Amino acid sequence: MLAYFTLSDIHLGHNRVKTSDVINQLTIWFRENEHDLVNCELLVINGDIYDRLLPSSSEEAGIIHKWLLWVFKWCKSNNILFRIVKGTDSHDMNQISTFDTYVKELDTSNIFKYIETIDVEDVKGYKVLYVPDNMGTGDEVYEKVKQLLVKNRLQNVDLMFVHGQFHFQLPGIVLESSHDEQRYLNIVKHYIHVGHIHMYKVYDRIIGNGSFPRLQHGEEEPKGGLLAYIGGINDRYIFLENKLATTFVTITVEDDNLNDAIQTLESKLKRYNVGDNIAIVLKNETIARHKLELKEYLKDFNYKFINKDKGSDVKTTVLEYDVIEITPNNIYNELLEQVGMLGEDELIIFKNELEKLLK
Repeated sequence: MLAYFTLSDIHLGHNRVKTSDVINQLTIWFRENEHDLVNCELLVINGDIYDRLLPSSSEEAGIIHKWLLWVFKWCKSNNILFRIVKGTDSHDMNQISTFDTYVKELDTSNIFKYIETIDVEDVKGYKVLYVPDNMGTGDEVYEKVKQLLVKNRLQNVDLMFVHGQFHFQLPGIVLESSHDEQRYLNIVKHYIHVGHIHMYKVYDRIIGNGSFPRLQHGEEEPKGGLLAYIGGINDRYIFLENKLATTFVTITVEDDNLNDAIQTLESKLKRYNVGDNIAIVLKNETIARHKLELKEYLKDFNYKFINKDKGSDVKTTVLEYDVIEITPNNIYNELLEQVGMLGEDELIIFKNELEKLLK
């Protein structure tokens, strides 16, 4: 049996959630679950440790390095193999190269590996396939995987970690970079873990465990990591929640009377703490004109008003229509208005695919 745990999309250095807060969440998550984690044989961080490029001299970089140093020491002391899969280029930005320092200083070359190309390895007798992000289209990646299996004289593997997305994670959106579920279910015996899309979602044996922290509205489901066991009588996995994930919550107000709307808002706000991130959806256009009065009850929170249809600030309805000329320079912003409130990674995918179409 192989016991392992995996995290993905930590996004340290994010502009919306403090790095120190996420590190604190990680520290407490490890501590609360240590009884189970220390008995694992493998830790995989499945892409996007970083959110953006950080100056090496910044306070955030220092905090991140200190935490990573702790992870290396913890894995070494507990004899746990440590793997990091390369995430999205625009997030990780090759900052993983700093890990070489830890490998040399702590003599952890026997436990650590950074996966930056499609690769397969043997972990305690189990064949593990890794597919980083930005390796090509879904078809191109699948061909590379098949060639790798042939090269290693394998017909299938036991386990897979991929940073990218499968079709089921973005229903109704056709992307060249998406992976086909059945192709990989046919060659992977046990679980397929996918990072990149921040929402937890499962299809058959494919598990999108989502981001470890909560980073924005639209990600209000529980956050955390996965502990899994394969090769025993029955495969099983357990979702280990990050109970301290930053609060981003959407409150819907459907009242058409201002006093009723205020009472609804006050009642729902009681369960949240000062500084929590609150998005207010005003369903009634009449109430939407009274944002000024409602703001008085939101002053202790980080808040924004959301249009009931488009996912942006509420605007006064104007019953007029303008003819807009669509050009390559404005089509992205015009379409984005119609798309509504997407996660940051979904927006990157949307923009990249649109740019391909306009070439």
